[in-house]
Amino acid sequence: MKKLILVLLIVSIWGTPIIAGAMPEMAPPDPLDNGPGEIDVSSYPKEMQDIYNNIFKDKCSNCHVLARPIGASYTTADEWKKVIKKMMGKPGSGIDPMSAKKISEFLIYDSSVRKGGGK
Repeated sequence: MKKLILVLLIVSIWGTPIIAGAMPEMAPPDPLDNGPGEIDVSSYPKEMQDIYNNIFKDKCSNCHVLARPIGASYTTADEWKKVIKKMMGKPGSGIDPMSAKKISEFLIYDSSVRKGGGK
Protein backbone atom coordinates (compact mmCIF):
# COMPACT_ATOMS: atom_id res chain seq x y z
CA MET A 1 0.00 0.00 0.00
CA LYS A 2 2.85 2.38 0.85
CA LYS A 3 4.46 1.66 -2.54
CA LEU A 4 1.20 2.46 -4.33
CA ILE A 5 0.88 5.77 -2.51
CA LEU A 6 4.50 6.59 -3.30
CA VAL A 7 4.02 5.77 -7.00
CA LEU A 8 0.87 7.90 -7.16
CA LEU A 9 2.65 10.76 -5.44
CA ILE A 10 5.58 10.59 -7.89
CA VAL A 11 3.26 10.42 -10.89
CA SER A 12 1.22 13.36 -9.61
CA ILE A 13 4.36 15.45 -9.13
CA TRP A 14 6.35 14.43 -12.22
CA GLY A 15 3.63 13.15 -14.55
CA THR A 16 1.81 16.43 -14.98
CA PRO A 17 4.73 18.35 -16.54
CA ILE A 18 5.49 15.43 -18.82
CA ILE A 19 1.87 15.25 -19.98
CA ALA A 20 1.62 19.03 -20.25
CA GLY A 21 4.88 19.13 -22.22
CA ALA A 22 3.37 16.82 -24.82
CA MET A 23 0.49 19.20 -25.47
CA PRO A 24 0.72 21.90 -28.15
CA GLU A 25 1.80 25.23 -26.74
CA MET A 26 -1.26 27.31 -25.95
CA ALA A 27 -1.21 31.07 -26.38
CA PRO A 28 -1.33 33.05 -23.14
CA PRO A 29 -4.70 34.40 -21.99
CA ASP A 30 -5.89 37.52 -23.73
CA PRO A 31 -8.73 39.89 -22.72
CA LEU A 32 -10.40 39.10 -26.05
CA ASP A 33 -10.72 35.45 -25.00
CA ASN A 34 -13.86 36.39 -23.07
CA GLY A 35 -15.68 37.70 -26.14
CA PRO A 36 -18.06 35.83 -28.44
CA GLY A 37 -16.78 32.45 -29.58
CA GLU A 38 -18.85 32.26 -32.76
CA ILE A 39 -20.02 34.43 -35.62
CA ASP A 40 -23.35 34.13 -37.40
CA VAL A 41 -22.13 33.58 -40.95
CA SER A 42 -25.50 32.55 -42.38
CA SER A 43 -25.62 35.70 -44.54
CA TYR A 44 -22.03 35.26 -45.79
CA PRO A 45 -21.32 33.80 -49.24
CA LYS A 46 -21.20 29.99 -49.23
CA GLU A 47 -17.43 29.95 -49.75
CA MET A 48 -16.92 32.10 -46.64
CA GLN A 49 -19.32 29.91 -44.65
CA ASP A 50 -17.35 26.83 -45.72
CA ILE A 51 -14.01 28.38 -44.76
CA TYR A 52 -15.42 29.45 -41.39
CA ASN A 53 -16.93 26.05 -40.61
CA ASN A 54 -14.26 23.77 -42.07
CA ILE A 55 -10.94 25.59 -41.78
CA PHE A 56 -11.08 28.67 -39.53
CA LYS A 57 -12.83 26.98 -36.60
CA ASP A 58 -10.61 23.90 -36.81
CA LYS A 59 -7.20 25.52 -37.26
CA CYS A 60 -7.60 28.63 -35.13
CA SER A 61 -8.93 26.71 -32.13
CA ASN A 62 -5.76 24.58 -32.00
CA CYS A 63 -3.93 27.28 -30.02
CA HIS A 64 -6.54 29.67 -28.61
CA VAL A 65 -10.26 30.21 -28.27
CA LEU A 66 -12.08 31.52 -31.33
CA ALA A 67 -13.11 34.63 -29.43
CA ARG A 68 -9.56 35.91 -29.87
CA PRO A 69 -9.53 36.27 -33.69
CA ILE A 70 -13.25 37.09 -33.72
CA GLY A 71 -12.72 39.99 -31.34
CA ALA A 72 -9.35 41.14 -32.68
CA SER A 73 -9.12 44.73 -33.83
CA TYR A 74 -7.39 43.87 -37.10
CA THR A 75 -9.33 45.01 -40.15
CA THR A 76 -6.97 45.29 -43.12
CA ALA A 77 -5.68 42.56 -45.39
CA ASP A 78 -2.09 43.41 -44.47
CA GLU A 79 -2.80 43.12 -40.75
CA TRP A 80 -4.54 39.76 -41.09
CA LYS A 81 -1.91 38.32 -43.43
CA LYS A 82 0.85 39.29 -40.99
CA VAL A 83 -0.99 37.67 -38.07
CA ILE A 84 -1.80 34.49 -40.01
CA LYS A 85 1.84 34.18 -41.11
CA LYS A 86 2.87 34.43 -37.46
CA MET A 87 0.29 31.79 -36.47
CA MET A 88 1.61 29.41 -39.16
CA GLY A 89 4.92 29.32 -37.32
CA LYS A 90 3.40 28.33 -33.98
CA PRO A 91 3.98 24.69 -33.01
CA GLY A 92 0.79 22.67 -33.28
CA SER A 93 -1.15 25.26 -35.29
CA GLY A 94 -1.58 22.92 -38.25
CA ILE A 95 -1.89 25.93 -40.54
CA ASP A 96 -0.41 25.05 -43.92
CA PRO A 97 -0.05 27.62 -46.75
CA MET A 98 -3.43 26.76 -48.33
CA SER A 99 -5.22 26.97 -44.96
CA ALA A 100 -3.46 30.27 -44.25
CA LYS A 101 -4.69 31.69 -47.56
CA LYS A 102 -8.27 30.60 -46.86
CA ILE A 103 -8.22 31.83 -43.24
CA SER A 104 -6.87 35.18 -44.42
CA GLU A 105 -9.62 35.42 -47.05
CA PHE A 106 -12.25 34.70 -44.44
CA LEU A 107 -10.90 37.13 -41.83
CA ILE A 108 -10.49 39.90 -44.39
CA TYR A 109 -14.06 39.36 -45.61
CA ASP A 110 -15.42 39.11 -42.06
CA SER A 111 -13.63 42.29 -41.05
CA SER A 112 -15.13 44.15 -44.01
CA VAL A 113 -18.64 42.98 -43.01
CA ARG A 114 -18.56 43.19 -39.23
CA LYS A 115 -15.91 45.84 -38.63
CA GLY A 116 -16.04 47.96 -41.75
CA GLY A 117 -12.42 47.00 -42.47
CA GLY A 118 -10.49 48.02 -45.53
CA LYS A 119 -7.96 46.51 -47.86
